[in-house]
Amino acid sequence: MENKIYKNKCRNRIRELRVAKGFNSLREFTRFINNQLGFKVSIATISLLESHRRENPFWELIDVLANYFQVSTDYLMGRTDYNIKIKDEEHLARLKKQLPPEAEYAMQEFYKKMCKMYADREKRKKMAAC
Repeated sequence: MENKIYKNKCRNRIRELRVAKGFNSLREFTRFINNQLGFKVSIATISLLESHRRENPFWELIDVLANYFQVSTDYLMGRTDYNIKIKDEEHLARLKKQLPPEAEYAMQEFYKKMCKMYADREKRKKMAAC
């Protein structure tokens, strides 16, 4: 049952996003993907993807579509209901507003430790290269 819901979300989202961008025909949308986005795909593949008769879609195609529609691949595939790609900084800012002060402090300290760890690793790489 859960798999059927997933399939319906995927099918509906791809079609809804396509129509919202003004592509009412599959032929026109496929031509756009081939010519403008640089990904070679057939009308049949897009049709199968929208109707979810293609069980294992090309991950490259899903990535191209998600980038074009400016949504996450998880949204496109029906794994989440959040349809906007959230930049890390925006997401962190939103989280900070919801966190108590001690949690915000802990998050800042963790961030500092991670920055130091990566800086140290880069130094070791440079020293090893010499």
